[in-house]
Formats: sequence, C-alpha cells, structure tokens
Amino acid sequence: MSLNIWERTNFKNIYILPPMGDEGTALGSAFLKAASLKIDLSWICEKYPMPYLGNTIDKEDIQRAISLFEDKINWKFIGKKWPEIAADSVNKGSICALVHGRMEFGPRALGNRSIVANPAIKDVTKKINKTVKRRPEFQPFCPSILEDERDRLFSNSFHHKHMATAFRMKSEYAKLIPAAAHVDMTARPQFVKEKDNPNFYRYLKALKKMNGFGVSINTSFNLHGRTIVRTAEDSIRDFLDCNIDFLYIEGFEISPKLAQK
Repeated sequence: MSLNIWERTNFKNIYILPPMGDEGTALGSAFLKAASLKIDLSWICEKYPMPYLGNTIDKEDIQRAISLFEDKINWKFIGKKWPEIAADSVNKGSICALVHGRMEFGPRALGNRSIVANPAIKDVTKKINKTVKRRPEFQPFCPSILEDERDRLFSNSFHHKHMATAFRMKSEYAKLIPAAAHVDMTARPQFVKEKDNPNFYRYLKALKKMNGFGVSINTSFNLHGRTIVRTAEDSIRDFLDCNIDFLYIEGFEISPKLAQK
C-alpha cells in the first residue's frame, strides 16, 4: 500500500509511524488530538528520531545469563570493536544476532535486537526462514542500508528510517544482493545515518568496506511465535534455539559449543 501511495502521488515524503499496530493507533489518536489543539509536536521527532525507547541490558545481566548456559556456549568479551567483528562474520556467511542499546518500540527490528545476514548470499533468506525463524518460506526480509547507498540502489525513494515503506530496487543491484529484494524487485528498507544508530552504522560501514555494499538483511531477533528478545537470558536462549552462528551482545561474542562426538 505504501508503495502505491508513493508511486501514484506527488508527495515528497510519506511518514508511517514505526509502531504501526494497535500501539500506533493509540499514539496516532493522541497526536491527532494534540494537532487539533494546535500543540507543537515538533520536539518529538527532534528528540526521538528513532523508536529506541525500550530497556537496555547491562554487563552484569549478561554475565549472569552466561552462567546459566555455560555448558552450551563459548564466549569472550571483545569490547567496542564488536560492530566490525560482527560485519566480518556476516560477510563470511554467518547468520548473527545483534543486541545492544535500547530495545526498539514497535514490530520492526532496527538494529538493536536483530538477526542479520549477508544479502549477497542468494538462499540465505530460505535458510533463515527454515532453520532460524522457522516460519513460512514466502515471507520476505527487510534490508538495513546505509543512507549513502540509497540513491545508488533505488531510482525513486526518500530517506525512510523504519522499514514501513517499500521502494523498487534497481534491477542490476537486486541481482547482486538478491536477498535484499523481494521477487518483484521491491525492498522495505531501513536507511541508516550515523546519528540514528552509531554502532549499527559502523556495522554497515564495515560491510561496505568488505564487499562493496552497506547492506544487511535485518529481521527481529526472536523465534517465530515468540516475542522479540528483551533480556540477556532471552537473547542466549533464542540464540541457541534459532541455530544462529554468533550472538553479539553489548561487546560479548557468544557462539554455540559443538556437540561432543
């Protein structure tokens, strides 16, 4: 629907509230009433350009959660260089989970509670649907893309941060990063600027340096049917249940222990 509105109207921008479910309806009603009362709401977009409004996870919580799964995981603390290390893992074909900063408000994972993968790998979405998320194969995945890549990859788009509007990807790039586009060559992207999410921006920037594309598959970090992970314990449990290769959680790198023969 958003693509039809964008392509068939003269609007320069379309804004869709990131939490586009019932919670968004409640917010929209409040905004509509405030607008009717001529209340200035500009401070909301200025103060909250991204819906990172949820909880954070501290180091002590992570260490406690690790102790609960010591027989199932390997771990090490890699500190602030984790975005580049995560990008290297993804570039080499690993499916990874990223947990850092404040949790997203709404149904879209926007880099802080995300499962990420390399969009240049043609069948990676099938693998994620089948062995990670365990959901119907036809369901597509959204890409997170550096804002600097937008005009290169799309002929007609605007800066959109929340994976709520689709755009048509140029065919030559849809062939090079096939997992980032749907069968009709559309993608529902999150365009990322450094100020919106510095660590996730670093991850995408590192990917571009490695393979030429600042693009990553990005889907919510949860097993299909479960809620998005909220705690460190949630993160490690879903990491193990989802068959993910690496979990990067606030500077910790976690991998599964291989079964003993």
